[in-house]
Amino acid sequence: AVVAFLVLTYGLSLVAGACAFAVGGDETFTSPTALPLLLLTIWSPNVAALAVARAQGRLAELLRGLLRGAPTTAWLAALLPLAIALVLGLRAGVAGSLAPASWALLVGLNLLMGPLGEELGWRGFLLPALKPKLGTVGAALVVGVLWALWHAPLWWLPSPQSSISFPIFFATVICLSVVMT
Repeated sequence: AVVAFLVLTYGLSLVAGACAFAVGGDETFTSPTALPLLLLTIWSPNVAALAVARAQGRLAELLRGLLRGAPTTAWLAALLPLAIALVLGLRAGVAGSLAPASWALLVGLNLLMGPLGEELGWRGFLLPALKPKLGTVGAALVVGVLWALWHAPLWWLPSPQSSISFPIFFATVICLSVVMT
């Protein structure tokens, strides 16, 4: 199941990402035409998790995991970076120029372009599959490495993330994986 998940995740994201780049070229990350393919790329961990869970007859179990609520402290920790960005934006005079509806749209799009597209796969499917063999910390570290490597093609493209040092990104993603776990 783990191998199937990884093959589907990496394969689907590479094919959809290559098609997005073929359609959008240097403008891939701002092209409305490439957006559906980029969304498929971003959502590939979720698509893979749903497909593998369905093939195993465990789809209902995977989806039930969505209904288990995280503790309030976890939600607060997850929203803290957004609160800090808002405060810094207000202090710099940037955030005040956006209407509340624009902020809501920005937050919603970022959720769709990131956590909602990936986390069912990485933490909802892969992490529980690895925990029995590797333990909690070991599984969190392995998921972090695989998650960071999954993002690596963005450094070969004119993507917004390519301006970040990949080694720093890699280490940050691994640390984030442990914290999220």
